[in-house]
Amino acid sequence: MVFANLKAGFLRMWANKRIVLIFYLASLFFGFAFMLPLRGMLKSFVGNSLISGQLAGPLNIDVLSEFIVNNRGFTSMTAGMFPFLFALYGLTGLFLSGGAFAVFDLETTYSAKRFWGNSAYFFGRFFRLFLYTIPLFLLFLFIPTGLSALQKLIFGADPPEYIAYWGKWARIGLRYFGLVIGFLILDYARIITVFRDEQNMRSAIAGGIRFVFSNFRRTFTLIFAFWLIGVIALLIYNPVSDLFAASNVGFVIAMILAQQLFMFFRMTLKLALWGGEVSLYKALAISPELEKSDINKDDAMPYDV
Repeated sequence: MVFANLKAGFLRMWANKRIVLIFYLASLFFGFAFMLPLRGMLKSFVGNSLISGQLAGPLNIDVLSEFIVNNRGFTSMTAGMFPFLFALYGLTGLFLSGGAFAVFDLETTYSAKRFWGNSAYFFGRFFRLFLYTIPLFLLFLFIPTGLSALQKLIFGADPPEYIAYWGKWARIGLRYFGLVIGFLILDYARIITVFRDEQNMRSAIAGGIRFVFSNFRRTFTLIFAFWLIGVIALLIYNPVSDLFAASNVGFVIAMILAQQLFMFFRMTLKLALWGGEVSLYKALAISPELEKSDINKDDAMPYDV
């Protein structure tokens, strides 16, 4: 079933490549918004020195550290700008996700009214959903604290080195695992909101929690499969990007193109995951009679035109 939903997710994404482009352009816009103010600082720092040759290719920690030390305004600027841009980018993603989930649920193709109309229609509820999931994210993030307390109870304040080492990695793994579960719940809560035109977001969150944990093997395996594809793509991309470690204009252009292709591929994975999750939800939680109900579709999709 997981492979079938993986395939269905890619098919839904491929049928709506314009939505992928919209998400990619939104990401690109916010990337430029963050990088453009740094351009003047970087140009002043590099000047005509040979450091510019080290900016292409892999990240050079020494150059980055020297840049931060010699630009005292960098920390204050990023401290004020980054949270604002990050919050705005998150809200933009929530807004666009309403249209994406609606189109995927209808198993149809992009139209401006269908996508943008449902993006606006569901945005308020998706924002409330996100607020309701914040306590869940905090809970999942602080669960590893209990592991630290247990370690201290068993081994004392000075545990053996191997216990401290593996305990540290166990806490990191648990925090990452908790974040994944939190995003799974948010995704399926959004799917429930769209399909049922749910007005009560606490009911949607409760439904997302029930669905994720009652079908945990399938929901987790599906997102793990997409994560694995992303890791494989990253392992391919990193050696390729390392090839462009020269300051030659042609190499720099090739590096930028490779970076943007990789970012676009990541957006295709994100949208394909959402499509696969919609497919999985409809396969496990929707009865055939409800799936065929025109009344249900009309109620849930006010912009299905």
